Amino acid sequence: TGTGLNEINTATDLSKYLKATMNCQVDNAKIKAIVDKVTKGLSSVKDKAVAIYNYVKDYIDYSFYYDTKHGAVGTLEVGSGNCVDQAHLLVAMLRTADIPARYVHGTCTFSSGSTYGHVWAQVLVDDMWYVIDPTSSRNSFGKIVNWYTSYYTIHTITNNIQF
Repeated sequence: TGTGLNEINTATDLSKYLKATMNCQVDNAKIKAIVDKVTKGLSSVKDKAVAIYNYVKDYIDYSFYYDTKHGAVGTLEVGSGNCVDQAHLLVAMLRTADIPARYVHGTCTFSSGSTYGHVWAQVLVDDMWYVIDPTSSRNSFGKIVNWYTSYYTIHTITNNIQF
């Protein structure tokens, strides 16, 4: 449950938000190497989370298709992905850095006027879940610009996306 945006943490057991899932390959050697590189010299959880988010947002191109095609590792290898695959990579990288992260699935109306099912992520920093959506360069850590946060529908907030 929750808003899928910026919200205070109410979860007591965070272990499921640190584990690998089928398309979220935590501790994969390629993912770990990128996480180590982008977080080098950073000490705070927030600084690490922002650096990881910015890496995915800045270096992984958005590609429109439905459902998962690549998973986290494949998305890193091909350098592009849809919202689901970008979320897989982002969540895997955060979890590899030992930062709890989860998926949010909803229906959003984008600034283009189109309405689609959409997947984004939330990351836990200092007992606050922050919304992170790397699908648009206009978004930033904790702030969404490419879809209307004043009206959207949440389908699920989860540790694992199944499609």
